[in-house]
Amino acid sequence: MKKIIVAILLLVGIAEYSQAQEFRMGFHIDPGIGYMRPDVKYMDGGSRGSFGYGALMDYYFHDRYAISLGVNHLFNGGKLTLADSLAQNEFSIQYIELPLAIKLRTNQMGSQGLSFYGQMGLTPAINIKTKVNGNKAKDTAKPLNLGFSIGAGVQYPIDDPTALFLGIYFTNGFTNVVKNLPKESKVTLSNIGFKVGVIF
Repeated sequence: MKKIIVAILLLVGIAEYSQAQEFRMGFHIDPGIGYMRPDVKYMDGGSRGSFGYGALMDYYFHDRYAISLGVNHLFNGGKLTLADSLAQNEFSIQYIELPLAIKLRTNQMGSQGLSFYGQMGLTPAINIKTKVNGNKAKDTAKPLNLGFSIGAGVQYPIDDPTALFLGIYFTNGFTNVVKNLPKESKVTLSNIGFKVGVIF
């Protein structure tokens, strides 16, 4: 918890120090679903609810193009079931995410001034806590995860430059997140959900 607070304060400090119109700062919450995908024949994957919150900072190097940085605290996870039994393990993994993306935004449209955006990039994540079936299991999950993220949404201005935004995102994990698997086997952890927040 302390790490996410420090990182958010750092982003706020950078945005305030810049005092430039091309920097935008925001906060968001991210309800969604996480799911595990094993590539081993004797194991099946499954999903569970996820939730996150965090801060973002967009640097617009062009009117409609930005580099987006962020720091998130994500409660993610999924399920793994042995194919030849009913034994199921539910993973709950907390991550500190440090997303880096390219964002594209349309001009404002209509009388409401709505604008739409899309973004894509990489999301490295640091494992800070792991539970399996409700019990602490720090030696079960890998310390890092890496995924490719893509998202899109809409912004609604409420008081220039403040705007509300609603988006949908998908982070496709492509690194192994579980320890002690057979050689060349892996279990990936992905996440899909909504992103709701304010940017100013």
